[in-house]
Amino acid sequence: MNYQSKKPKSPSITPSTAKLMQLRAGKGLGMLSQEEIELLRKSKKEISEMCRKYSKLIIQKSDKFIAKVMPR
Repeated sequence: MNYQSKKPKSPSITPSTAKLMQLRAGKGLGMLSQEEIELLRKSKKEISEMCRKYSKLIIQKSDKFIAKVMPR
């Protein structure tokens, strides 16, 4: 078998998080700039939306599974 090495995925969850990580690279624990604060807020909204989306999906799938396993 021919295995190709895959490029490691970025640890960032959202595009805003990725941009924030780029801006913060090498800066240490200093204060955030206004742009970084806005990116942090945007990232929070994106992560919350993603969690809501996947929560609904999990509930739908579990309901289907329960209906299949335990018919009424």
